[in-house]
Amino acid sequence: MGKHSFEDRISTIIDAIAKASRGDASTAIPRTGRGDALDRLVDAIEDILRRSRESLAAFQSAQETVQRLQFAGERKAESELSREQLFLMDSLKESIPDKIYFKDKEGRFINLSKAYAKEFDLMSERDAVGKTDFDFFTVEHARSAFEDEQKIILTGEPIINKEEKETRPDRPATWALTTKMPLRDRDGAIVGTFGISRDITDRKRAEEGLERERALLSTLIDNLPDYIAVKDTESRILITNTANARVMGLENPRDAVGKTDLDFYPPAEAERYLADERAVIRTGEALINKEEESFDQGGRTRWTLTTKVPLQNAQGEVVGVVCTGRDITDWKQAEELLRASLAEKEMLLREVHHRVKNNLQVISSLVALQESSFRDEADRTLGRDMQARIGSMARLHELLYGSKDLSGIDTAEYLEAIVGEISAYYGNALVRVEAQSDILSIDEAMPFGLIATELLTNALKYAYPSGGAGEILVSYGRFGPERRLEIRDEGVGLPPEIDPAKSPSLGFTLVRSLAEQIGGRISIDAAKPGESFSGLRVFLAFPARAPARDAAP
Repeated sequence: MGKHSFEDRISTIIDAIAKASRGDASTAIPRTGRGDALDRLVDAIEDILRRSRESLAAFQSAQETVQRLQFAGERKAESELSREQLFLMDSLKESIPDKIYFKDKEGRFINLSKAYAKEFDLMSERDAVGKTDFDFFTVEHARSAFEDEQKIILTGEPIINKEEKETRPDRPATWALTTKMPLRDRDGAIVGTFGISRDITDRKRAEEGLERERALLSTLIDNLPDYIAVKDTESRILITNTANARVMGLENPRDAVGKTDLDFYPPAEAERYLADERAVIRTGEALINKEEESFDQGGRTRWTLTTKVPLQNAQGEVVGVVCTGRDITDWKQAEELLRASLAEKEMLLREVHHRVKNNLQVISSLVALQESSFRDEADRTLGRDMQARIGSMARLHELLYGSKDLSGIDTAEYLEAIVGEISAYYGNALVRVEAQSDILSIDEAMPFGLIATELLTNALKYAYPSGGAGEILVSYGRFGPERRLEIRDEGVGLPPEIDPAKSPSLGFTLVRSLAEQIGGRISIDAAKPGESFSGLRVFLAFPARAPARDAAP
């Protein structure tokens, strides 16, 4: 065989091997039939190809077996996972207080949580399957919910945290915070909706209550005639009312928010206001009823009664200041007019006291002139008694004329004046005054002065009849609910035949009558044999109607 035919056989063998390796078992490799080297080579190649086909068949069989086992394992794993997921879902639906539901495209319930079933008064969640919101809610709410769900099904867009008012025919309305999502199958197609809602009825009622209170407070603040502003720690306005806005030249209170008094008032005036606010914020102490003078937009004087208190948060920290002001301009103007009127009336009253005092002195002088013509000692004594009484009244008007307070008179000063007046008329006895400073009203002063004059006159006239230089003590003070005047001497005392309580004499009758005018009483303590004192003590006790005041200088 020539070279060419050998190469042709080799090429034919290679083509046959290539076809056989591709699985073409019908292709036979040519032989010579002589049992030469090429035939043996073909036999060996065919043996190799046969074993390869057997191995490939075994591998394919094993691969199919593995795939079947793997598929079975995956199905088992999927089944176990599905059961676990169902268990978790059931646990969630059983335990969660929020309401969970699943619906089909027509809005029929497929599944729902235990809490939702309980709200519907159902024995089991299965009792809701196939029903819709129209079976449980009013038409108004059911239609709104259905429209939301149809929109989700149409667009695939969820509704997140929508506040819904849920109304049912047999109970009060409730509120829920609801999230609704599209429900998809394994292929991603939308087959319904599912959602979760949380009851927020208590929160909504609290919010509505707060809103009502806020509206009430806003209405109250905005309609008060007082100026009101709430500021932060930098004195920037957070809230103000219409009255305060008008003072600042604004029509709308909101235009003041974020600004300070420096934006509306002259610098010096604004700095005074800001300094007060800084002090309140720094110390936490309120500024109460401060009278402040300022000028309005027209340059007119304006008076304001201002209060500023710290604004605190829940932790007690000062986070601002609340300012209120009341226009007291009319009140201040009325006060000035009243003060001027009182000053005028006080001047007139002083003039009245002055003239009354002068008239009484004229009368006293006339009595003195008349006394000088009396020859009888009893008549002259009567004249001196009359002068003493007139002098007591004149001294009262003189003291009132010189006093800064015309509503009352200092008791100690009055008694000193009476003693000085009367001592000039009678005897040589030493009169000592021990009196607390106290204020007698005008209604009390005249009866009190006449009583003191009468009692002191009697002591000077009768305690030391021989003209001796004994001592007489005039004392006055407060003792609990009473005020007491005491006239004490160390003289001869009362004659046994005289009973002061029944004596018809002018002096005792006058004293008793005057004491009744001021709600008082007279008591007399005469010395008896064996007692530690001699002479006579006479007391006037009358109510302390008002607290003692400092004596006028």
